[in-house]
Amino acid sequence: MELMEQEVRALRMGVQRLEKQIQHAPDDIKIQFSGKTKNNLKSIEDFFVFLAYIDFVNGALTASEELSSHLEAIQAVAKKLARHFCEDEDKFQLNECFSLFSDFLLKTQNTIKVCNCGQLFVRK
Repeated sequence: MELMEQEVRALRMGVQRLEKQIQHAPDDIKIQFSGKTKNNLKSIEDFFVFLAYIDFVNGALTASEELSSHLEAIQAVAKKLARHFCEDEDKFQLNECFSLFSDFLLKTQNTIKVCNCGQLFVRK
């Protein structure tokens, strides 16, 4: 979970840095990037590509903010789960909890299968 949080933070910081660079870029660089020239008919298309790029950055920022808020919600639920199982909230690991439950369920299913096979053997 911590690794995922670090990746989201790094992604968000990268997108924020990119947004700042775009916002603070001089107009001549924006014009060069977009390919906009007075005599170039293609320049309008290039300018729209540039605008689409800005929209992409804004969308990426929004998505990273949503992802961060979802991770915060997961952390809140993990703390509730830790309290429910009387575990230390700071040391509680969701992946370890899920792994334990997965192992428990697999062993339970195997036990049920063995019991069912034993009952069939006894009936014969």
